[in-house]
Amino acid sequence: MDQPIQYDDVEVLFAALSPLEAALFPSSAPPGFPFPTACVAPIFTLARCGQLGQFGLNQKVQGWDRHNAMQVQFTATKAFANLFGASQMVMVGEVGLTHFFGLADKLIGGPNNRGIRYNGPAHR
Repeated sequence: MDQPIQYDDVEVLFAALSPLEAALFPSSAPPGFPFPTACVAPIFTLARCGQLGQFGLNQKVQGWDRHNAMQVQFTATKAFANLFGASQMVMVGEVGLTHFFGLADKLIGGPNNRGIRYNGPAHR
């Protein structure tokens, strides 16, 4: 089942700011210095170093992608009678797992060949 997963929020922000960066670059760069075409020193740009790449004005930045997911859950419930002076006590235990298939590497690949990070603690 295809589930939407959000890209890292910073990467979406970089992509959204890339048209502004391209517009301001000529006035902020040294005279005759071309807009970089790759993510190399001495100038690192949002458009070239961001994982989603360059976007133009009025171009949609889709901050998510769909991936196949599998989810497994196990729940156990046990009722105990006459425990600790109560007429009944209930204990509940639950374990769950969600796995996404086919996620891109966070360091290589992706639209700008700089990997793709997704929004979540396990993918940072």
